[in-house]
Amino acid sequence: MNNSLNSIPNYLQLLRDKIDSCEGLPQIAGDTDSDEPSEIDTEFGRVSYSQYELLYARSIGLTTWLIIADSGCTHGLPIAQLDLPGDSNHPTPLSYQDEQHQFQQNYLARLKTENPLCQTAELPNCRTAELPTILSNCRISSYP
Repeated sequence: MNNSLNSIPNYLQLLRDKIDSCEGLPQIAGDTDSDEPSEIDTEFGRVSYSQYELLYARSIGLTTWLIIADSGCTHGLPIAQLDLPGDSNHPTPLSYQDEQHQFQQNYLARLKTENPLCQTAELPNCRTAELPTILSNCRISSYP
């Protein structure tokens, strides 16, 4: 677990405050996830910060849009360099990475089961400039 976000005091509360002021929340989910809080959340269990955002938004009744970036999505780094432990002295970095990837795949499978109408999108280079177009195609996939 990379502790960069964990160094921000009350980061989950900051997320909740920001989300509470929103009318809806889009999430692009793909092969990797973000850092995890240092403690397991009592409401959602073990989640990354990105996963927490969507789950929290849904729990308070916000409209959410889920966009799953398919395998054609490229990243700033090769996937082999993503989700490695923050500690360069970690004894088994590849095992850690595999576990993180499986953790994210389980999350995606859960979301697909809960919302079979979720939008899968090819996001070349994951350009956020394309988000409005993708979201306009997701109107049927919105829920609370």
